[in-house]
Amino acid sequence: MKNQSAEYLNGLLKIGKWNYQVSINVDYKISYSYLDRIINKVLAIQEFKKVFGVSSSNKSIGSFIYLIVEGKNVTKRKLEKTLKLKDNILGNFDNIKSKKELYHLVIHLGEDYSYHNIAVKKS
Repeated sequence: MKNQSAEYLNGLLKIGKWNYQVSINVDYKISYSYLDRIINKVLAIQEFKKVFGVSSSNKSIGSFIYLIVEGKNVTKRKLEKTLKLKDNILGNFDNIKSKKELYHLVIHLGEDYSYHNIAVKKS
């Protein structure tokens, strides 16, 4: 699965100029529809063009959502306000500096406890 994850990540890097990474940690199981709603809310922010998200709900590793986003000039506060998140649920909101930082996004793909999706704003 490691080689497939690396290939998937390389494919993601080809379809977007991903420049933000976001993590959201929750204490409940994340449904497929919840991740899709989060992705669509993030894409509704004017400054964002593309969003890729992975969710994982597993007792041993907890529940989280990882997002990578292509966009400009967005702040952590604006994202929290848009998603209407409680304090401290939005873990990281950082610029992406290297491909290595994104490997954690794809290592859970293919597991029965994970789900992923992508959304692209119409030009």
